[in-house]
Amino acid sequence: MRVALVHVLRKCEKLEERMKKILIGLLSLFLTVNCYATQVTQHTTYATTSEVNSTNLNGNLQNIITVVNGNLDSTNTASGFKFMEVLGALPAAGTQGRVVFLTTDNNLYLDNGSAFNATVLAIGDIISRDFELVYANTTTLTVNPGTLYVGSSQVNTTATQTLTIATDSNWIDGTAVAAGTAAWYYVYVGADEVAKLEETAPAYSDTSGSTAGTKLYHKEGTTYYRCIGAVRVNTSNEIPAANKWFQSGNYIAWDIPVSLTSTPSSGAWSGAISCAASIPSISTRGTFGVYSARAENQPTLINIRPNGSTFTDTVPGGTYGYADVVGSTGVVGGMLESFTDSSQQIQHYDLATTIQISIKGYYLNIR
Repeated sequence: MRVALVHVLRKCEKLEERMKKILIGLLSLFLTVNCYATQVTQHTTYATTSEVNSTNLNGNLQNIITVVNGNLDSTNTASGFKFMEVLGALPAAGTQGRVVFLTTDNNLYLDNGSAFNATVLAIGDIISRDFELVYANTTTLTVNPGTLYVGSSQVNTTATQTLTIATDSNWIDGTAVAAGTAAWYYVYVGADEVAKLEETAPAYSDTSGSTAGTKLYHKEGTTYYRCIGAVRVNTSNEIPAANKWFQSGNYIAWDIPVSLTSTPSSGAWSGAISCAASIPSISTRGTFGVYSARAENQPTLINIRPNGSTFTDTVPGGTYGYADVVGSTGVVGGMLESFTDSSQQIQHYDLATTIQISIKGYYLNIR
């Protein structure tokens, strides 16, 4: 009798454990069906006297698995939620709140109900670290490692690169430019992380072919290259020692200031004076060393403005020179900053019998 009772109790315990599992399964089924009511179909509807067997249980669970593993999308999420889609082309707009990541330009697009609007990426087209150019010798320059973005694709280098002007493989098109003309050579970095030379200044503002705004890219075939700087060579295709430079961030300082003019304007604004031999097309802002002297104990001054500017104030002040008198001669000198026009030209105004204007350096507008 005692043995039989123990046997019955053990059966009850097993039955209780099975019922717990069944109840948990039914609860999971209830929650899942309610969350994905438009997707999950019910394999078996249980009644009070229904048989609980593996076919019925597995059938319901399999229906849930099928939906959760492959059929969830923005049409069956809870109210107020949407999935982000990764697509190769934008679909038709019209579902407000729809989010698409477009693989062709790595940008995020939001559907406002009538059109997809591109979001502004936090990072794109910028030079975020280093990539300064360093003078090595008359035939060679080096490129510091750094981080930049070609479009929204990150380029991160860890080693210094060497560019020799006469080496074909150091040029984007595979052919070094022949000697004969003093010129600017531009330095680019592609998505392959390799620095290259090119005689053409950047012509595109992004990797989609836009020409509006600041030009950052050169396009060779279908490939875009990000401009990081420029180097000036003479007619022998060399970097003369006089053109040695130092760079910190977006500022380049000439080792030896480059003489620009020593012709006084004598109380009038001068004509256009080109700075293109010392300021490349990727800059419209220079620093200038100035000196102005006038005899007979008279005040002297010197002003600089971008060519074509309407600035007419000839009184010393602002970013321009100031007058002083030393002994019997009025003298002023120092360093001024000024923008140029888009062709790297300035004008100057002075009250002097002797002047000297030189270019000490320039700021890149591509960083």
